[in-house]
Amino acid sequence: MQFIDTHIHLQDYKSNNAPQFLDELKKEGTKRVICVATKEENWGDVCRLAQNFPRFVVPALGLHPWFLQESSSKWSENLQKLLEQIPHALIGECGLDRVKNVSPRQQEEVFAEHIRLAKEYQRPLLVHAVKAQEWLEGFWPILKEVRFVLHSFSGSVELLRRALSFGAYISFCPKTQIRKNFKELAQAVPLQKLLLESDGPYQGNPADIPELARDIAEQKGIGAEELAAAIYKNSQEFIDVR
Repeated sequence: MQFIDTHIHLQDYKSNNAPQFLDELKKEGTKRVICVATKEENWGDVCRLAQNFPRFVVPALGLHPWFLQESSSKWSENLQKLLEQIPHALIGECGLDRVKNVSPRQQEEVFAEHIRLAKEYQRPLLVHAVKAQEWLEGFWPILKEVRFVLHSFSGSVELLRRALSFGAYISFCPKTQIRKNFKELAQAVPLQKLLLESDGPYQGNPADIPELARDIAEQKGIGAEELAAAIYKNSQEFIDVR
């Protein structure tokens, strides 16, 4: 089986030996990774990783809702410059978080700006949404205008179906397997809308993805190889910058 890890924070791993780490990932079947920034100060780190490993690391640049107060007043302008310089860069991680709620209004404004940029630059959008089902209602109409994924999905089947109705991709990470509703989620998400990720180093590692795929395949009643091939195709389509 081969996989694309659609959400990993390579810049946050403690080891500085990126070549060795990435070689190990390749041996385990990882063909590409989306390296995801969370704050303005690590955009440069993510860009350097993508530059040093151009056929393997895909950069994603954005502001995680936990770290909005650390951003500069020119964050949007700075992000636009990078998007113009790096035509294959994705946008994110961004979104809404009711648990660590720095400011509802600020979160909404920053998230809306990420969506605007995703539409303007025609880039895929990586969305973080925690305890935000009601909050998302105001964003579905504009989210459906871009290609987006709810990463590390941890919501209800109801939210999953609502997101799918607006065109969302749904991404599972290793911790999805321990959720009480994992079986329902795995059965409910259409195969053509499913992505897999490690969300490493926080919720798993790329080496955990094959087991996650086998578990999902079992819940769907299909072979692991068939599922992995479909998800690999989904991942390539999601990353592709139009």
